[in-house]
Amino acid sequence: MGYLVAIMFTAVALVFAARRACSRPRSGSDDAWLPADMRGAPIAYAEKTFRSTRHRLVSRLDRAYRLATGYRLVEFKTRRRHVTYDSDVIELSAQRIALAEETGQPVDERALVVSQVGTERQVHYVRLSPEAEVVKLMRRRQGILDGTIEPDYAARRGICKNCEFVRECRPDQHR
Repeated sequence: MGYLVAIMFTAVALVFAARRACSRPRSGSDDAWLPADMRGAPIAYAEKTFRSTRHRLVSRLDRAYRLATGYRLVEFKTRRRHVTYDSDVIELSAQRIALAEETGQPVDERALVVSQVGTERQVHYVRLSPEAEVVKLMRRRQGILDGTIEPDYAARRGICKNCEFVRECRPDQHR
């Protein structure tokens, strides 16, 4: 019986040690991939959902770092090549609105998209869209879904090949 208690005590001690190690702040070497102005900045939020009641917007952010001037958003993308897309800027801009409204704190107008190709990471700065532009996009999207606005078709055919709505849209009939 004493042997069983010793095993259970050891198991509990290991669990507490693991939890304590996971909750410790990361060392400076772990943030070496960050730009110089962000090294040492604490992660304020990770994988957290925020809401804007004004715009009926829900957004889940990858990370927000706390800087002296407010928060800076970071979005992680696994890709075939190191590139950013307009959709990254739209996603981060929506996150900015929701985070700023819910926390009442400023959120930087610049954000980072971190693309990972294999084991290689590359950091890309992007400038976020103003709130009015995001709201305009949200209204347009809703109009397209409601059928009150006719969608535009992609300027390049390559965009259509990965779109989940290509069968409904049938872009070849609209060119």
